[in-house]
Amino acid sequence: MINLLLVSHGSRDPRPQQAATRLADLIQTKLSNATIETAVLELAEQPLHQQIINFAHKLLDSKLVNSQTNSQTNLQVNSKTNSPANSLEILILPLFLLPGVHVMEDIPHEVNLARSILNPIPNPISNPISNSPITLQILPHLGSHSGMFEILTEQQMFTKTSREISIDTNSTINSTNSINPLNSPNSSNLDLVEVWILLAHGSKYHHAHQPIKTLAQQINAIPAYWAVSPSLETRVEMLVAQGYKTIGILPYFLFPGGITDAITKQINNLQQQLTDVQFKLASPLGATNNLSDLILDLISTKVE
Repeated sequence: MINLLLVSHGSRDPRPQQAATRLADLIQTKLSNATIETAVLELAEQPLHQQIINFAHKLLDSKLVNSQTNSQTNLQVNSKTNSPANSLEILILPLFLLPGVHVMEDIPHEVNLARSILNPIPNPISNPISNSPITLQILPHLGSHSGMFEILTEQQMFTKTSREISIDTNSTINSTNSINPLNSPNSSNLDLVEVWILLAHGSKYHHAHQPIKTLAQQINAIPAYWAVSPSLETRVEMLVAQGYKTIGILPYFLFPGGITDAITKQINNLQQQLTDVQFKLASPLGATNNLSDLILDLISTKVE
């Protein structure tokens, strides 16, 4: 039996939670032996550690009912693990794309809080032996899966790929540097030239940007960030100065929400300012079968 809790960021906008629920439902259809729920790190009525505790209590209650139905006692021991039959393992999967503060600090902190409450140190007098050990296991965050490359490539193809351009992303790029396309924007087929910007949220953890740089190189794009520099506007200004007329933007965000709305608004503003430039904006990743397959793969690695 797999018990999975999908943890997303949290938002006042209802769309991200609706998408997270759809993603959980997709996974559920592929895992008949699983109990799957969602939780959020921020902007919820309860903190994440309490949401984890609630999920654990719900699972324990369900196990108790099943145990009573099958005339099993709470002291029954599993012959393989030598653990009580009402022991419990919960897999916690962060629906985050970057290994930033939330993934590296905030979620582990909340999980440790939940763990300490669910599994208090046994009292040698009143409770010398805990008969309900609960294991909380944090899985690798979603963005760590190598399959993100294929998903982004599909987003490019769906949005509209013209002709492949090779970009040197190994060197530092700023407004005074140039990228080195194999096909110059001044070629005879100017209308077919397209260059991609991979736009991620960004983090104060600079090491969190390395996966974005790697992904950008794999999909032949240049990286930009919403919350830190280099920004989308800076990258666009650089590319326009070099003569590019068709610019594709890949928002590296899971679901539609306030930030993706703001990205759309900024691109509309840029379009009004740069009337001779065409922008092609891809959709966020979304609650898709491909994304659910990546999650299944992360789960199977742990379960095996």
